[in-house]
Amino acid sequence: MVQYSKTDPRNYTEKDTAALKQQFDLINLFYNEMEAPTLKPTKEVDHLRSARIRFQVVEIRFHQDERLWDRIGLHPAENRQLPAAIDSISSGRKEIWIAGNHMYRIGNKKAQFRREGMQHLDMQFDTAFFHREKKMTKIIFRESVPVEYAQGKITFYMEEDKNCHDDLFHNLAQSDSSYLHVFYTGASARKMAFGCGPSPYYLNVSNYTNGGEWANAQLSAHELGHCVGLSHTDFPQFDDLPKKDKFGFIDCDSIEVSNNIMGYNKCRRYLSPKQIAWVHQEYSLKPYRIRTTAYCTYNPQYTWTIRKNTTWNRAMVIGGDLVIRKGKTLTVNCMVSLPEGAHIILEEGAKLILNGNVITNNCGGTWNGVLYCRKFSGDKSRLKPVKKKKGNVQLQNGGRFERMQQQN
Repeated sequence: MVQYSKTDPRNYTEKDTAALKQQFDLINLFYNEMEAPTLKPTKEVDHLRSARIRFQVVEIRFHQDERLWDRIGLHPAENRQLPAAIDSISSGRKEIWIAGNHMYRIGNKKAQFRREGMQHLDMQFDTAFFHREKKMTKIIFRESVPVEYAQGKITFYMEEDKNCHDDLFHNLAQSDSSYLHVFYTGASARKMAFGCGPSPYYLNVSNYTNGGEWANAQLSAHELGHCVGLSHTDFPQFDDLPKKDKFGFIDCDSIEVSNNIMGYNKCRRYLSPKQIAWVHQEYSLKPYRIRTTAYCTYNPQYTWTIRKNTTWNRAMVIGGDLVIRKGKTLTVNCMVSLPEGAHIILEEGAKLILNGNVITNNCGGTWNGVLYCRKFSGDKSRLKPVKKKKGNVQLQNGGRFERMQQQN
């Protein structure tokens, strides 16, 4: 949470932490209680009611920094042409002339006058134009320009958009790629809520205090969609999406406006099967995405148990142990990632065939190796050493263990 200052936060405060967590309850609702599509694609597709994507709030931190808070603000332009020397002031001191064509540098109707040894002066103006014959720019102000600035310089306030910049990620999160960091900020030049999700590691949402609870959750759900790898639907990413999707903060319908989370609409409550599949594939195959999941922290509740002969042909990310029951065989034809602290546990007569791929830790650490036992009760601390391995591991066609702790 980035506040403008300690005494003037212009953002949520420590009192709002419960409300922020409730926002993620709503976001998770959008992803896991999805409605049917309002705008259907050209071919029939299944309606998956849950994307099985859930965002977990780990920690909320507060920072005070006026500069980092302001994601879209007006700032005096500084370049080779600006500030520019004032040529003259005329007509009741409301008109000034500046040598050269500055029209393409004037981003809004706010200017700053500067003179050595004097305080900078900000003023609003109504119109500006370039006089081709004089080769000068004329600016007409709303009030008279103080005559003492006639020998000074002028520059213009330009809108600086840092909505998608990575400065918050580097300055406040120290470039930590183990989590998806959500930054709540503000803007001095824009009042409505807006956001940007350009990275698997960070997301920015601004002016949340100006929006409603439901609209804010929809905004965050949309930007989080970008973070997990999804694109806008006006140019469909997959062929199970409509070919056209009208954008705008407008109602959804069956003619031109989808209710897709990745559209611009008032009712973001849908993802297509291929959108969902894409996210799960990305977070199963790519280590830089796997590192941001809950499956990098060992949790025995996420243990995967093989109770019948099974073949895995797709990448698997497991958050606990991998247990193969007595007499059963698991054939692995894909990459498997295990967290630090996890074991593969083989009961008597169990078999693991690792065919042409790797079992590893894609979170940057190691996993704890293979344990053999007669029967696993669910408590690793009670496993007794066996004199003879009861299970069988077969490494075929270059199959291998990586990032495994040294076995005794």
